[in-house]
Order: sequence, then structure tokens, then C-alpha cells
Amino acid sequence: MPEYSFLSNEKSSFEPTQVQGDPWKVLVVDDEPDIHTITELALSDFEYQNRGIELLHANSAAEAKEILQQEDDIGLILLDVVMESRDAGLLLVIWIREELKNNQVRIVLRTGQPGDAPERQVVRDYDINGYKEKSELTANKLYTVTCSSLRSYQDIHSLMAHEAGMKKVIESTGDIFGKRSLGLFVEGVLEQIFSLSKLERSMNLVIEDNSIAIQRNHGDYEVVAATGCYRGISDIDVRAEFGTTVEKLLATDERIVNLPNNKLAIILRCPFSDATVLLLNNMTYSSDEKNQYSLLNLFISNVNIAYENLSLQAQTERTQKEIAYRLGEAIENRSNESGNHVKRVAMTSELLALGCGLSAAKAQIIKIASPLHDIGKIACPDAILHKEGKLDADEWETMKQHALIGEEMLSGSDLEIIKTAANLAGGHHERWEGGGYPRNLSGEDIPLEARITAVADVFDALVSKRCYKDAWTIEDALELIKSEKGKQFDPKVVDSLLENLDDILEIYKNYK
Repeated sequence: MPEYSFLSNEKSSFEPTQVQGDPWKVLVVDDEPDIHTITELALSDFEYQNRGIELLHANSAAEAKEILQQEDDIGLILLDVVMESRDAGLLLVIWIREELKNNQVRIVLRTGQPGDAPERQVVRDYDINGYKEKSELTANKLYTVTCSSLRSYQDIHSLMAHEAGMKKVIESTGDIFGKRSLGLFVEGVLEQIFSLSKLERSMNLVIEDNSIAIQRNHGDYEVVAATGCYRGISDIDVRAEFGTTVEKLLATDERIVNLPNNKLAIILRCPFSDATVLLLNNMTYSSDEKNQYSLLNLFISNVNIAYENLSLQAQTERTQKEIAYRLGEAIENRSNESGNHVKRVAMTSELLALGCGLSAAKAQIIKIASPLHDIGKIACPDAILHKEGKLDADEWETMKQHALIGEEMLSGSDLEIIKTAANLAGGHHERWEGGGYPRNLSGEDIPLEARITAVADVFDALVSKRCYKDAWTIEDALELIKSEKGKQFDPKVVDSLLENLDDILEIYKNYK
């Protein structure tokens, strides 16, 4: 018997496996005890979509408010009009819709005194979904009202889940610098699949508790998104959990694969990145309804296009970062300095930027650009770069030219990363109080990114051994940085360094 089967013909369709979900929650609000008892008897054998019913009871509008504030998944309210006041039920409807902002729950008014709440007026003026006189609610009619109301609740919930899923997909594809962009994208895809399969809330929770996405990274497989019981788990035994291996799934040309025990794999592929495998429990394909299959298949096709775009953006970012690092390392190696210096300065600059209130996207740009801050040293003679001891006046003037040379090398680009790198190269030796080079700028006339990387660069240079000096202690380096606060360095950036010191020292430890 094969380990899994493929479905690629147009006759297949997508169908959720029918599982026993949690009971529907129905709130009965009435000040007559007999009504609660009768409702329980009439709905004792209720079942819809393989789910029973759980009745919650309130004897007044005040009690109903307490329950509604605690339970956010009530599908139906059977509501009396006249309780502690003649319009208590109607006032509760207004509170539910306008103050609680709950537009999903279905509300059916039940009244024994229709004269106190005329049907036409109530239906016209209040957001209710049914109006029944208690005398006409037989067991069969109560069953029908409950079933139709819960069906409406289910449809509304599915639409809202669809909207939430689409929002996540849009947010993730637009957030190129978001660290969790791929995870958000995959979570959105999972939610869209749930919506397409028309699963009600409880079934969504069953599937969400068994959903995971895996991608290969540097030869190993890692979890990039997970829900429910898998959330927070970085290593999964895929064969034990899903009856196959990621390698076997990736060896196929299929996008949708049935797995044993009502499990499903969806494979997102692109030509310039590793595939991502979505693994879902309690979900299978069958060959009954062509239209549903076409809808889901079209969705997966569009998702794969978005996945390619997201992967291409990530690939572009990685390429830019790699080029910047390699160029920075080449300059540092020519200066007989460790290539890890540029990595430490890059990661420290990102932390300082975030501490200064910059966005994650801008901080990421500074991180990528910072390895190029000394690119102008490529024009400095080896005799100056490798000289042990202090430079003489002429040698120092030659060395100072590297800032202007680096800025000129990088100027004229429309790319944000290169423009940022030009500002870094030309401004990281300026001084907050003035007197720096190459332009004797001061204060906020110095680009913020240059002020940030200047602190990161000097701190790392102080605590690192160079050809012309031994490494300083952390304490001595910090003492110098603090003494130059408001002189050489922007006070705000120095404060950010001190506030993030533990994380910065961890960077130095890992890339020493």
C-alpha cells in the first residue's frame, strides 16, 4: 500500500474531514424559570454539523452581560424582551451591538407580551435575526430557529476568518524587512484554506491545533510557522506526526498530497528558494465536487505566485547583505583586521537604531549598509593601513580622505541601502560638537545613521586588538564613550548603547 497518494486531476475536490467538534454555545436570557427548562427539553437532542449544543442561562440582562463578556464564541441568544424592565431585552441588543461590538452572534427575540415590543417596529429598529412569540415556539420550530441561526453565525464567522487571513497575507507580502514575514504569510495561507473549506469555528480550532510549515535552511529542515500545539516547537518528527518525510514530499512534482490518517500536505515552490511544506491534520482531498477543487487549486496557484515574490524579495535582501558584508570584510582584511568586526558593527548598529526609535525596516537598512562605512580605505596605501604606532601629520591627512572617498564611491545611487551606506561612509568620523572630518559637521546635520554607526564602530574598535594597539577592557571603553557623550557622540545614541549593553556584549561574545 503506498505511503501517500497524489491528486492532480480536475475531478478532485477539497473536503474537510468530518470531526466531532465542541458544542455550539447558545445563551438563554429569560426571567421565567420554566422557559429555561422547556428550552433544555426541546433542544436536548440537538445536533448540527456533528456538534451538539451547550446552553448557558441568564435570568436578567445584567447576568447576560456578564456571560457575554466572558464567552466570545456564543453563536445564538434566545432573548426575552420584558425582564427587569419592559425593554430590558431591547436595551441588551443595543449594548451587544454597539458597546460589546459583537456583530457575529445571532439574536432571536422571544416575547410573551408582543404588545410591549411590536414585531414590525422591533425588526425595523433593532439588529435582531428573529422575532417569535413564546406561544408559537414548539419544539420543532425552536429546533428550526436554532439550526438556521447557527448556520448564519457559522457563515459570518467564516467570512471574518477569510478577511483576517487575507489581511495577514497582504501584510506579510508587503513587509520585506519583517523578521516573521514568511511565518505571517504561511499563517495567512492556513487561515484562507480553513475559510475555503467552510469550516465553522470549532473545526477551525481543531485544524489550527495541528498545522505546521517546514522549510529547508542550510541543509536542515526548520519550522517557519506553526499553530496550536506545535507553536514554539523548532524540531518536529515529521514521519511520526504525518506518516512521511519532507524529503519524499519535495521529491514529487505535486502541490497537494494526501497523507495517511486524514492528513494533507501543500507544497509551495519557487525556482530560487527552497520549498515550504504545509502539513495539516483532519483535512483530505476527494473526487466529488469539481468546483471546490478548482477554487482551492486557483487559490494555491495564486499563493505560490505571492510566495515566489516574497522569496525573491528575501533573496534580494540576502544578496545585498552578503555583498555589503563581503566588501566590508575585504576592506577590514586589507587593514589586517578581523572580518567579524563588520558583522559586530552591523548588528550593534541595528540595536542602536532601534533604541533610538527608528523603525525595524530602517534599522535593517542600517545593518545592511554599515559594513561599507570604511569602504574608502580601499584607496589608502598599505604602508598607512598597516603602520604600527601613531601616524604622522601627512599620513593622517591621507587616512582622513577615506571618508570622502567612500562617500563619493557610493553616491548617486537610487537604492536606499546604497544611499544609507554613502551617508555612513561620509559621516561616521564627524563629531557631535563639531571638529570632525571630512566636512566639520555637527549635531543633527550629521546623518543619524552615521551617528549610530560611529558609536558602534568606535566601541568595537576599542575592545578589539588592532595592529597599533591592544584591546581595551569593556569598562575602559565604556568610560571613554560616556566621557565623549555630547562631544564626539550623539547623546541619544550613547544612551542607546548603555541600554542595550547586554545584547551588544552577547554579539561580541558570539563573533569575537
